[in-house]
Amino acid sequence: MLQIEAIKTYMDAWELKAKEYYTKIKEEYDEAVKNTPEGFYTVNGYKFLHSASRDQKFISKYGKGTMQIIRWQFYDIDNIIHKERESKETALISKVEKKSGKIIDASGLRVSNLNGQINGLIKGELKTVKVETIDAGGYNIQCYHFRVLVKEV
Repeated sequence: MLQIEAIKTYMDAWELKAKEYYTKIKEEYDEAVKNTPEGFYTVNGYKFLHSASRDQKFISKYGKGTMQIIRWQFYDIDNIIHKERESKETALISKVEKKSGKIIDASGLRVSNLNGQINGLIKGELKTVKVETIDAGGYNIQCYHFRVLVKEV
């Protein structure tokens, strides 16, 4: 894979933040498990496991996919995050090259020390493109993240 220093720096920071995010949820979940009484509770004559109610609260808060990782795959979290990082890095380079052609010069690309965003110009065989990072969020966002836009100059 093509190594572009700014993209590597950006993805290193993403990988670290992702690990911190999942670790925080895991710690919160483990604490809830420790404090959940065993057995059933009854609502309108229906019996529910205390753990089912607890898990549903976490699924509502963080999403089903996140909770599957936390409950069943956390032992492999470093590998899961690293594979996702590789996928995101490849997708970003592909997104740039789709508009610019093969990357010739990415020296104009920078990662901000202030907010971790990646911005700048990349010169390709066909065109020069502007890479711009925007905050992504909105209704029912599971995890705050950035969206990277690539536009022809």
